[in-house]
Amino acid sequence: MGNPRKPIEHHRQAGNYRPSRHGRLLLPVEMPDAPDDLHPRTAAIWTAVTAHLRDANIVARVDQCALRLLCESIKLYLDAQTEINQHGVTLAQTTAAGQLRTVSNPAVRVRSQAWTEIVKPLQTFGMTPAARTGLMHGDTSGGDSDGDWIAAIVNPTG
Repeated sequence: MGNPRKPIEHHRQAGNYRPSRHGRLLLPVEMPDAPDDLHPRTAAIWTAVTAHLRDANIVARVDQCALRLLCESIKLYLDAQTEINQHGVTLAQTTAAGQLRTVSNPAVRVRSQAWTEIVKPLQTFGMTPAARTGLMHGDTSGGDSDGDWIAAIVNPTG
């Protein structure tokens, strides 16, 4: 199986867009509305992610469902990480015989599954280094514009 196609906007930013090769239907860059029932932390993640995608000109209204799944998975990942930070990767459990045994914290599995659910949409939206290979847009002076939206996801309240 080959590599997935890059969005047309990525070709435009890289300077290698050719209408004869890349001329597919273009959707207008539009911010999808955030669903009304998002958890406040998920809503903050939504704001950070959609701002990044808007700045890269690669978001459309039809992306709402994929963005929701991405943002909810990121929240789930962060919630599981908080649980792991508070209680550790292992937990002490008392058996029926009264003995203590060490078991894996269930949050570790939840975090791993959430990460699996996060990676694919990140790649699809061009939000990983591999997905952006060869793409230079905006300020190329060495600043880390990606760090801004990542920081907003990890600490949405500032």
